[in-house]
Amino acid sequence: MAEVLADRPRRVLEIGVGNGLLLTHLAPHVEHYHGIDISPAAIERLRAAVADLADRVELGVCAAHDIDGLPGGYDTVLINSVAQYFPSADYLADVLAKAVRLLAPGGRVHVGDVRNHALLHPLHVAARLRRGDGNRGAASLLAAPAPRRGRRRSCCWTPRSSARSPSPA
Repeated sequence: MAEVLADRPRRVLEIGVGNGLLLTHLAPHVEHYHGIDISPAAIERLRAAVADLADRVELGVCAAHDIDGLPGGYDTVLINSVAQYFPSADYLADVLAKAVRLLAPGGRVHVGDVRNHALLHPLHVAARLRRGDGNRGAASLLAAPAPRRGRRRSCCWTPRSSARSPSPA
């Protein structure tokens, strides 16, 4: 959040606003905060929770790939803790391209809390150890290949990503 606030955003779009974790911290510092989510229930709960910010917060039900019709002019677009639920890297690339088109000159797209592919196996080992599955110990579990049965595919990557739109000349 410090990185986002350091840019002094005025108009923010959050794709996948969910329970409003970022919204509740950022909205008091901006002129307009537009949060969208695919879940109508999440939007309704959040709308009630942030009623005191209604003068600066706009919430709507919208899938990430359907943002073409939004007004644009955002200086910040956030995609946080949601990209891993996208069906593919191509879907993510499409959403990012559309998000960049919604930016005001000099605006930024922040992508955060994305699963790091290189750390998925250690993450699953830690989860197994926490649950008490695996009497072999961490070193043995880390050395074993990651099980593939029944796991839902998720979108993940390794690099930190943030894109800036071209500044006016």
